Amino acid sequence: MSSLLLPRLEDYPLDADLIIFDTPASLEPMGLMALAASTHVLAAIKPEYKDTGSFADLLDWYYNKVDELRLRPKPSLVGFVPTRVDLYEVGTHRDILGLDKKGKPRKDIALTETLPSVIQQMGIHCFPYIRESNYYLKACGVGLPLHLYRPGCEVYKDFDPIVNQLIKLMVEE
Repeated sequence: MSSLLLPRLEDYPLDADLIIFDTPASLEPMGLMALAASTHVLAAIKPEYKDTGSFADLLDWYYNKVDELRLRPKPSLVGFVPTRVDLYEVGTHRDILGLDKKGKPRKDIALTETLPSVIQQMGIHCFPYIRESNYYLKACGVGLPLHLYRPGCEVYKDFDPIVNQLIKLMVEE
């Protein structure tokens, strides 16, 4: 698989400091090709029981494929980010993240039992959650970044911690 995408990127380099591969959750084959061409990996996770149950499967896939493909250097796992979060309407999201409707920590759920804590206990960074918003889909449908599609909408600022981390990684390298 690594012989498919990585050589193309080497033969036809893009004039970019950062390339983001957004692959389907099924992981194969696009995820495998993206992994082989990557230097860093950021994984989105929806805070729902089915998806959080697959968290261990994703980590297992990641570590096995990195070894199987003999990737050198190994792509660094930047972290996980809970996405499509609706704290107001979806109680499951609040339960799994340990937050109330306003995004404040709940006192009735042990911090150690929340998804961010479990991820961090494994030595993996967990970014703050990204809110659910139909504006993302609408902006994508017209081919515009959200801040241009919907000026004044602050939902895109949820990505600031990720953007800041990516900038930091690019400056360090």
